Amino acid sequence: MTRLLTAIFALLVFLSPADAQVREIVAPGAIPGSLTVFSKKATIYVTTQESGIRVPLVASAPLGKGAVLALAHEGLVAAAAMHSENAEFLQETMRSLKPGVPRFRIAVLDSAMRPALTATGATVIPVSLPRMELSGVDFLYLDQAALDSSMSAVGDVRKWVKSGGIVILAGPLWGWRAVTGKNPLTQHSGNQIAREAGIVFADGMTDMTGKAGWLLDSAGTTYIYTPDALNALSDHAAGVKTLTRSELTQATVILQHSLESLSPSGSPLERDTVKRINALCDRYASDAIPTKAAPVTAAMPFARLKLIREIRDAQSVAPEKVKASPAAAAFPGSVPAEAPRLTQTITINPRIPEWHGTGLYAPPGEVVTITLPDEASGKGIAVRIGSHTDTLWHLDKWLRAPEISLRREISGKTLRLASPFGGAIFIDIPATLSDVAKAAMPGKGILVKIAGAVAAPRFVRGVTGQDDWKKSIRNALAPWAELEGKRIILSVPSYAVRELDNPEALMAYWDEVADLCADLYAIPRERARPERYCVDIQISAGYMHSGYPIMTYDDVARTFTNLAVLRGPDGHETWGFYHELGHNHQQSDWTFDGTGEVTNNLFSLYGGERLNNADQGGDYLHSHPAVTPDERRKRLSKYLASGAKFSDWQGDPFLALTMYIQLRRTFGWEPFQKVFAEYNALPAAERPKNEMEKRSQWMLRFSRAVGKNLGPFFDAWGVPVSEAAKKEVVSLPVWMPDDLPVR
Repeated sequence: MTRLLTAIFALLVFLSPADAQVREIVAPGAIPGSLTVFSKKATIYVTTQESGIRVPLVASAPLGKGAVLALAHEGLVAAAAMHSENAEFLQETMRSLKPGVPRFRIAVLDSAMRPALTATGATVIPVSLPRMELSGVDFLYLDQAALDSSMSAVGDVRKWVKSGGIVILAGPLWGWRAVTGKNPLTQHSGNQIAREAGIVFADGMTDMTGKAGWLLDSAGTTYIYTPDALNALSDHAAGVKTLTRSELTQATVILQHSLESLSPSGSPLERDTVKRINALCDRYASDAIPTKAAPVTAAMPFARLKLIREIRDAQSVAPEKVKASPAAAAFPGSVPAEAPRLTQTITINPRIPEWHGTGLYAPPGEVVTITLPDEASGKGIAVRIGSHTDTLWHLDKWLRAPEISLRREISGKTLRLASPFGGAIFIDIPATLSDVAKAAMPGKGILVKIAGAVAAPRFVRGVTGQDDWKKSIRNALAPWAELEGKRIILSVPSYAVRELDNPEALMAYWDEVADLCADLYAIPRERARPERYCVDIQISAGYMHSGYPIMTYDDVARTFTNLAVLRGPDGHETWGFYHELGHNHQQSDWTFDGTGEVTNNLFSLYGGERLNNADQGGDYLHSHPAVTPDERRKRLSKYLASGAKFSDWQGDPFLALTMYIQLRRTFGWEPFQKVFAEYNALPAAERPKNEMEKRSQWMLRFSRAVGKNLGPFFDAWGVPVSEAAKKEVVSLPVWMPDDLPVR
């Protein structure tokens, strides 16, 4: 804490009196990760928060005669071109690291960052790989992944830093992992540079600490440095000091990040830190088997740390040494010993990117072997064990182990791997290979040999015979099943399919869901790859969330396969399924602030109408309870009575959705589809550049689509649009619904 307060004080006194009001830095639209700071010599300038726990956001540490400055999102730097606070913050932080230099010289690989770095008052010098010319340069700015494809340059940068240079590294690790799927311990170039200084990028998403971004004043935050957290937990365990519940949680999360982020075979400082944490676990930890009935909470620090260690150890040892985790039996489930271990050859279509199901399952702790044909080896193909990709590190309690999915790239012809948790086996085709395959491999599949796995229930629409399904396939002994349509794939517990007699009709429904979603948002029904839904006992955020796959809790596992409910008249039952699929189709151009949970719900309405007859003439009597006529009237009446403040509109998704429902009830869905099609065809120069343009374009385009002037309608709702946009539709007849008075 002392180091943090000293750093903040030093930062603030650098600012001139005119700049003394700078208390917050921003990064519009950015969701940063965090840093693990494990050097006692480091300085933490700004913290962010993860589920209420403070974690480092910006930090520096010396390395030789130079230093490393790390920021957990490049948006903090990029925003310097637009926000003087960020420019001043960067300028003064750099000045504290390199005092006495009148004008900094910053080398940069990414030309897009030049305006932002220039805004700090520095001279920006472009450099390029493979060999960057850094003589006479004070700072080098690098995106976290800038040297991933040129790891030989990592050593050159470290050498330059040790001789007196300062490298600025920026980027969220969660974004890097999502895009690359690689191992941050060994394949993240930013970490390879920073770790020797005692800083690494950590996984997970974090939240703002201020209204617009991150406050510079983090007074009161304790145990954000790994050494401090380690000492605090050690003292607590030994009875030297008793931590409060919040202090215990804070210190535990910091050490969690440390175990996740640090390599036991990394730099000397890393090795020592990991060794100390392990010693603490060995002395005080009991077995940790999280379940619904007995979750592992943040108040159980050593149990959590031990489980993290087990997961990390399994990722770093030879597959033959991986053992089944005791937690695997609780979730995702065990495989009966009598289930035959199989060797099968699966045909994979390389023209379809991402996950390909195999109908095979890796038992926990057992080695499976994947063999590719010669022409497919070294092409970036990967194997994944487990569809449950959500990680739970940041949550206060764990109902299952926090990370149970495993992905490995097949660099050669054969790969042997094992997972302590087991899981369905997928072959992961990179988008780059699928693009090549479309042109160079028409009609050709890749034969992938898989050995050591067991059979899992798998139905493929148009391929699997229903008799075979009922007689044998649905009874396969693996605990997880895959139901594959042409547009949508479901990963569900096997118990949910044991009595499923007609998977063809079920997946026809799900394919229709995807096609209707495409129709509404005016995109082709044919997709590059199917969408996915996956059931889990615990997910990373919310009750459901969008993505690939869309994740949901297991209380709806049977609903996914119950066609009577899915096609039934109660639109509330399917609202969430449509809601998340709508998220996957949202576009920023027509989703302005306040509508992130609204424009996706257009498909909740549309899907409910088409598939569940939930609209009842546009009244939505059998849809979500929040959109019934009575609820809409209550919301609207309260909103108008309080002055129709746009901030209130933005803060209530169902209030905002009421505005869209009024348009749909009068004009139908065709104008929505027409407007979405316009956006899909827009050239880059015509796309909205800011929030006002987003709102104004939506009003303008919808007005033209229906032949009505919607300017007064937007005014009555308190949704701001530009005067220029209003003038463009002033010649059209004004339209206003009966229940909305003109303002």
